[in-house]
Amino acid sequence: MKALFIGQAYIDITFLADQIPTGDEKAIAQDYAVSFGGNAVTAAFCCAKLGLAPDLLCSLADDWLARMFLDMAARYGISVHGRKVRESSSPSSCRMMASAPSCAAATMTSCIPSRR
Repeated sequence: MKALFIGQAYIDITFLADQIPTGDEKAIAQDYAVSFGGNAVTAAFCCAKLGLAPDLLCSLADDWLARMFLDMAARYGISVHGRKVRESSSPSSCRMMASAPSCAAATMTSCIPSRR
């Protein structure tokens, strides 16, 4: 069986802090995690975990984020067919989670430009 997934690759960054800032407040994160997402990317990684070697077609810049993504995809046996773009301008998802169980998680979307 062959599988081809086509879509955008996103970067999810999750921060763990004592409180979620509001307005102009600042908060220092205790920890963070970086992961990749997007419907096609998530489906390709799930397919690979099930034992298939999927192909993934997505936009791909020539920067450290793309190299990190390609390394992770290679570890899972995913063949990435990147459509070259000048910079990583795909939106990233940034989640800040409060360590207190009574606090809710906040999500914001931003763009991470490539370094030149």
